[in-house]
Amino acid sequence: MEVIKPSNVWIKVGVLLLLVLILFLCGFVSVVHVLVIMETFCAMARFKGEGRLLQFTVLTTWEVVVAEICERWSLQASRVIMMFVAPNSYGTVCPIESDADFQCMCHIHHTYKKSVVDIIVEEVSGASEATINISLPTLYDNHSKASKKWIGDCIMQRLKERPLYRAIDIQKDIIREHGMRLPYKHVWMGREVARSAIHGNEVSSYHLLLWYADKVAETNPGALWQLRRTGSDSNTFSSLSACLCKDRNEGIFHVVFAIVDNKTDDNWTWFLAILGEAIYGEDDYREIITFISDWSKGLINSVTRVFPSSPHGYCLRHLVAKFMKANAKLGKTLCKQCWDIIVRIAYAYTVKEFDDAITELAMKSPEAHNWLLYKSNVDHWANYLFKGMRWCEMYSNIAESFNGWVKEARHLPVTSLVDSIRFKLMNMMAGCAQASKWDTHLCLGIHKKVELIIKDSRFLWVGRSMTNTYEILDNDINAVSLRNQKCSCKKWEVHGLSCKHACAAIMQTDMNMHSYVADYFTVEWYRRAYAEPIHPIPDTDKPSDGHREL
Repeated sequence: MEVIKPSNVWIKVGVLLLLVLILFLCGFVSVVHVLVIMETFCAMARFKGEGRLLQFTVLTTWEVVVAEICERWSLQASRVIMMFVAPNSYGTVCPIESDADFQCMCHIHHTYKKSVVDIIVEEVSGASEATINISLPTLYDNHSKASKKWIGDCIMQRLKERPLYRAIDIQKDIIREHGMRLPYKHVWMGREVARSAIHGNEVSSYHLLLWYADKVAETNPGALWQLRRTGSDSNTFSSLSACLCKDRNEGIFHVVFAIVDNKTDDNWTWFLAILGEAIYGEDDYREIITFISDWSKGLINSVTRVFPSSPHGYCLRHLVAKFMKANAKLGKTLCKQCWDIIVRIAYAYTVKEFDDAITELAMKSPEAHNWLLYKSNVDHWANYLFKGMRWCEMYSNIAESFNGWVKEARHLPVTSLVDSIRFKLMNMMAGCAQASKWDTHLCLGIHKKVELIIKDSRFLWVGRSMTNTYEILDNDINAVSLRNQKCSCKKWEVHGLSCKHACAAIMQTDMNMHSYVADYFTVEWYRRAYAEPIHPIPDTDKPSDGHREL
């Protein structure tokens, strides 16, 4: 056998090809690496209502962006202020003053998988180039008298009116009114000086709680106030809990609120025990209360423990969140279709409506159907199965409304927080007391609903079976018992307000429609609810050092 040896030339060619292959692979890896770190962002830069698109990468410098903005709007670099709107932060604005800020902005948007950046551009007014340090990357005003105390004095009144007055807004106001560009941290510290002067610091605020409790007892006799040691080393509260009712004019009627360190089973039980004392006092547990809340496990357990006979309805908004999370694998489109059916299940009044919707859901998605039956506690949110009277209130939205209403107060020291909520409630109740001067028998919202029901009932055929019993011909045949205040459509029982079938029957008698409306809906009961005002709490004798052992 003849062995053919490769020549040196072919060996060299082979080595060269191998090197090329290695270099290619290394280059490929490098290209991939560059593609990963060179993510392109699109920025919507807005200046005086006009928007311009910019394109940059994480390697773009702060100076380059400033230069491009100045070129597009014919601005001077020494007068430009840039801020970006942080994603998923309810409009929080962050200053861009250096390359580090710019890189941080890119990192945040990459983390949230946002490829479009919203940049706000502003121009400094009232300051000349001579009074500004033009040395990049920061543009701060050289004003030796702009101390933290000076800033605090400037914003004191505004901070009283706007407890959520942000440092970034203070920065902008000082630029506009005084022509000075101050560091964010310096402005923030000035705001804290003003806040401390108005409300005191956190520690002294806790010391004032006992003084405040005494003032509540003095100025608002009968008001219930309770302080409890948590046994925790932490000296701050972090959670606000409130029990709210809905008055018959679709307004919020506050019952009790508590500030606690956390939403634990123990705190919920304590809170609900106070609620029971506020409602019943020393009386027996007579009137049944219906609770509607989110799906907080601690709250569910505590309601069962403190109010064992009370029905507990679950909010549909929280139900949809749980459903979407548990059934995400079904896909967005199918989840939406299933949810539409679940809403029909929730609002179903009769067994036929309920069963038809359940069957349709099973055909649409067996997985969603099984989750509904075995994981969702249907009897706590579906009208047909709910054991109790919930007046067709399917959402706990008033709790979210209350949270938004007191949002500004939540950032105050604890005693100021409590008093701020009291002040808001005092004004709200006074306004409701004025509104109760209506000349109608029913609250205005209910009065309008009844008028619409009467209008709809005029087109129905009515047959009389016996005294107080009627047959109403609508799309279906419905039986109405005026004596028992029931209709076979079940809406009278669920809403607590007569349906159009009942209204058609009532119109055949010599009775007034309003006589079949519960007292709860009347203006008289509304007036009684707001008859007792919340009184002012003067602080002229507030101690400068309120230290007392809690």
